[in-house]
Amino acid sequence: MHEKISSDSPFTSLLWQESWALSLEHLPHLYTFVKHGNEIGYFWLARQKASLFPFIHTQYLNQTGIPKQDQVWIEHNDIMCTKEDRTDCLNALFNFLDNLVTDKLYVSMALEDKWKQESSSTCRKYHSIPIKGYRTYLAGENLEGCFSKNTREQTRRSNRLLLETCGNLSIKEASKDEARDYFNLLGQYHVKRWGQTPEGSGFNNPFFLAHHTHLINYFFDDVSLVKVTAGNTVLGYSYNIAFKNNIYFYCSGINYAFQNKKIKPGYSMHFLLMQFYRNKGFQWYDFLGGESQYKKSLSSEIYEFSNLTFYPASLLGNANYLMQMLKDKLAQ
Repeated sequence: MHEKISSDSPFTSLLWQESWALSLEHLPHLYTFVKHGNEIGYFWLARQKASLFPFIHTQYLNQTGIPKQDQVWIEHNDIMCTKEDRTDCLNALFNFLDNLVTDKLYVSMALEDKWKQESSSTCRKYHSIPIKGYRTYLAGENLEGCFSKNTREQTRRSNRLLLETCGNLSIKEASKDEARDYFNLLGQYHVKRWGQTPEGSGFNNPFFLAHHTHLINYFFDDVSLVKVTAGNTVLGYSYNIAFKNNIYFYCSGINYAFQNKKIKPGYSMHFLLMQFYRNKGFQWYDFLGGESQYKKSLSSEIYEFSNLTFYPASLLGNANYLMQMLKDKLAQ
């Protein structure tokens, strides 16, 4: 089917779907869209208990509903089909949801406008939680001009101090033989930074590691693993996905062991990476979703994802929706 489907993002493309599916212990249910006897698209669906009520469950689109197995996450979440068939496929999905009677459909990190029209046309109720995404336009005349005066000054000062104390700044992109080493070294920095947080580092998660190991081994032309150094000192490693004209920053392992607090290894690293990928012809450097000061400072554009929950067009579906609205109101 992927020979017929033109994906808008790497997360709905074959490289991500295959790598994710092969990382799991148990596959979610796989459903296909059929039109005139031909399979034209598909989606994954997993059912988990949603609340204290035993008859209410949540169906997760393209996820398992199990945090460890979903830690790789999926942004730009969507059904997999051609653009021409998307309206028909979404309507089929919503009709399928209605037949489930009591289940809600959860779609994480989706572009809400792509779902809004079809849900509105049937007066279908849904709940939305916004999440900001950040990206930087690389193809303009002046890359630094995208940033505020303060961000420019901090980045220039950091670069100057690194040059003076460590040496010239440089970037090396991993060959296929070097990719696993770069990934493992990135992981060491990542665990040091995030290993003790509630969510933890994906590099301690076997499902996360299996997913990305497959992706790097079998879709190497679609990934970019780079090492950024100042002289002999490593600033960090970055793992990115190259898709069409965009470079998607997936994760990094950064060396925060600099004593001088005016050295901003993250700022310096991302700015160098933007220049690097700009020279390779990419148009956008996409930080993807999630609030972070460095993303705000180094991006030229903010866009919005939404975590969407759709309710079936039924008495119980409407009741579940009203319960969610009441919960939101009480939380304010």
